[in-house]
Amino acid sequence: MISNQTFETNYVIWHGAFRYTYAVHPNILIGGEASYISYEDYDGISQKDKTKFSSGHWWHDIGAMARFIYNKPEWCRPFADIVLGYRRGYAAHKPIMEDIGFSMRQQYVQNRFQWYAAVGVSFRFWKNHFNIDLMCKATTLIFADWRKVTFGWKIGYNFNSK
Repeated sequence: MISNQTFETNYVIWHGAFRYTYAVHPNILIGGEASYISYEDYDGISQKDKTKFSSGHWWHDIGAMARFIYNKPEWCRPFADIVLGYRRGYAAHKPIMEDIGFSMRQQYVQNRFQWYAAVGVSFRFWKNHFNIDLMCKATTLIFADWRKVTFGWKIGYNFNSK
């Protein structure tokens, strides 16, 4: 799953994930998930000016997940996910008040356990090889848009489709 905020602003967000699941029942999948989020903010008018870096946040998540799927109809499947995991986050901010001789670069590392739950619908295409998931997600930490509850989407490729 990959998403990027694409319009012209002073920040850029990248988000991606890899999931591997095993069907323990036709309606229940369990597996692992690894994901990352990158958020970078710039002082300039445009994110194209990389010399005006203001702050950045980078998170790496790893965890176990379970998904319940209602299998009918075949092309449109309602689902519910729950993911329990561990987040390692980094943040860096540019030095403040450099022009008056005071410089303090703020940096921190975050290590937290987390969970999130999602409900939505998965649309299947091209013999079930590709899917688009539309969902509402809630978490104990924050998502890439700085909220604890958000609407999202995911594009996936299913390697084991027949």
